[in-house]
Amino acid sequence: MPVGDVVYAIDLIEVLKKKHGMKGYKRMVMYIEACESGSIVNGLLPDDVSVYTTTASKPDELSWACYCPGEDDSDDDDQSHQSAPPGSPDYYATCLGDFYSVAWLEDSDVHDPRKETLRQQYERVKKRTNTSHVMQYGDISLNNLFRSLFMGPNYPDHNLSASTQTKPYSSSSGGLVIDQRDAKLAYLRNK
Repeated sequence: MPVGDVVYAIDLIEVLKKKHGMKGYKRMVMYIEACESGSIVNGLLPDDVSVYTTTASKPDELSWACYCPGEDDSDDDDQSHQSAPPGSPDYYATCLGDFYSVAWLEDSDVHDPRKETLRQQYERVKKRTNTSHVMQYGDISLNNLFRSLFMGPNYPDHNLSASTQTKPYSSSSGGLVIDQRDAKLAYLRNK
């Protein structure tokens, strides 16, 4: 974890089993973003705990960062992150996303959760995440349910459409592709 103690896969699975046994949840969906994120649930997450999980990568595969400092080649090389516009990676001196998490968050913004199933979202995110293999684990039958059961319905003023959105991030769009483990080095490399 970025802060605090290490979370081991077996401990997470034991907590899920215990919470399910105590009826602490009916059904759960987890999106896991990390290098080797599939290793957290692959072969460990039982089908009978009503948990559906998608991960950024296979158990032995890297996850890739995006929206990183230095992506905009039009910036001066000596420009400090303090003078970068707010909201840009250079301003925050860190990568702001990962291909997988950006793909599912942007998909969540543009598709009505009352009409999009978890499976439809998984297929779109899997296709868009062209830097690692997006995987699904656990109770796969839950992927036929609508996202609104887990994320809530759209608010009345939330009427975004895919046609009005900016171009989605892609490794082929000219941005840097950075190993998630090296994301902290992106700022220093840009400096």
